[in-house]
Amino acid sequence: LCQMLNARRWLKKVRREVDRLKEEVDDLKDGHQRMRVEVNIFKVKDSRLQDERDDLLLERDDLKIERNMALIKVDEFVMIIEKERQRRRWLDGEKTRLKMALENL
Repeated sequence: LCQMLNARRWLKKVRREVDRLKEEVDDLKDGHQRMRVEVNIFKVKDSRLQDERDDLLLERDDLKIERNMALIKVDEFVMIIEKERQRRRWLDGEKTRLKMALENL
């Protein structure tokens, strides 16, 4: 009878310990699930940030192209201005030559 009572007490302790361990396992599973959810959230955020980064890089490339096109236009205008200066100098020279020719008449 004494052994039976001790066995029942031991069995109750074992069952309590098993229940406690089951609860601990459930808590760990819940924690693990929460961590997986957080990881998925971070993956989504990372993906969004990558997309945003890619968009910004494309925008930067577009701006570089626009800048280079503007620099080409500036170079074209500088060439036009320089040609106009050369033409004006030539015209001034012709004007001076004609004045001298007229004065010599």
